[in-house]
Amino acid sequence: MCQRRLRRAIGFCLLALPLVGSGAQAAPRTCAVADPGRTPLNLRAAPRGAVVGTLPNGTRVTVVDDATVEGRGWSRVRSTAGPGGWAYSDYLICAPDPAPGRAETGAGPASLDRACRVADPSGTPLNVRAAPYGPVMTTLENGTPVLAGDAAPDDGNWVRLRARGGASLGWAYGRYLDCSGPAGAGKAVGREPGQGSAQLLAALPPPAAVPPNPAVPALPERRVALVIGNGAYRSVAPLENPRRDAGTMAEALRRLGFTTILVREDQGFEGIRRSLRDFSAEAARADWAVVYYAGHGLEVGGVNYLVPVDARLASDRDVQFEAIPLDQVLASVEGARKLQVVILDACRDNPFAAAMKRALGTRSVGQGLARIEPASGSVLVAYAARAGQVASDGAAGRANSPFVTALVKNLATPGIEIRKLFGRIRDDVLAETGGRQEPAIYGSLGGDDYFFQAP
Repeated sequence: MCQRRLRRAIGFCLLALPLVGSGAQAAPRTCAVADPGRTPLNLRAAPRGAVVGTLPNGTRVTVVDDATVEGRGWSRVRSTAGPGGWAYSDYLICAPDPAPGRAETGAGPASLDRACRVADPSGTPLNVRAAPYGPVMTTLENGTPVLAGDAAPDDGNWVRLRARGGASLGWAYGRYLDCSGPAGAGKAVGREPGQGSAQLLAALPPPAAVPPNPAVPALPERRVALVIGNGAYRSVAPLENPRRDAGTMAEALRRLGFTTILVREDQGFEGIRRSLRDFSAEAARADWAVVYYAGHGLEVGGVNYLVPVDARLASDRDVQFEAIPLDQVLASVEGARKLQVVILDACRDNPFAAAMKRALGTRSVGQGLARIEPASGSVLVAYAARAGQVASDGAAGRANSPFVTALVKNLATPGIEIRKLFGRIRDDVLAETGGRQEPAIYGSLGGDDYFFQAP
């Protein structure tokens, strides 16, 4: 009897414990769903638990608790628009908390905010980052009204943004903002005493149409791209260049007039899957679909995988559960009507292979990627290094890898047909690396000519 009572008491105590990683319960705060992919946000029964519902982007929620599980932030939310549950904290933006016992009066840094709007001349959404050159937190469509605050102390090109609801969004490049509209030609928009965010933001001008930039060519077809840079690996040494390579590549595609460019950095397993799913919808409405990936990749048993930043890969058996098969990447672009391109700067020296236990003795683990032959006739797959070879992440002090340096250089030259373009990239990388790295392309495009920039 005493043992049964003891077990029952222990059970009650365990039920009363907070979720793993949870601290003291947070004070409720108002937030909004802000998924960078603009897709509904999954709500789960527990962190990393079963999905119990979704909430559309922009839905206001109340956060009632927070937890950290395996280094990832989670928030428990409630909403009148749908079910409650746990969601990634990264996909929420929250209003700043006022000082305890004091309502918002308008004092503080926001009193120097300027009324601006997003005005990217290429028409693509603006990336908003956690810090200058940091990871992308969300994107804002052209014409979105924002409040622009202080500039970064060490790089005045970056400014801090606040959203319509007064929440701090992050940092964005100032040249993609127009602060000279009806609210006053760039003048600071201050708050009157006692005026809160709602009154101030209500006075903002409506979004205005952004005139096209004549320097950006009007393409005869719709072209979209997904750019992923994975460098902040958690179980092995980080890579220095992938995030910079991804930013450089995204900017090159922006200058070429791509309609939509989704930029994702330091993506875990779920993040890459979500990004590919989101991009497949964009590709289905496009003529060209391009995926660029920089980070670790590996081949196991003849199958190529991209390695998320949260992968551990203690055993070769783990690869199929913790890494992303290349076939999923190819599936994300297959809806494009004319051309599908996958560019993999993923043949870097693989630190997982040496420590990986061989649970499946018949499966080889390669240092680079294996050769691939796409089944579709409109797919081109480019490797930074040919099958089985290792690519360089870049010399110390160099901003980009040798492959991206050559890629961006040749993309800027008009009139190079795509097969010749990658031939020139091959020559440049061979010269840069002293013959140690040779890019390669796989796939067959038929007799049509394809140009990133028309002659």
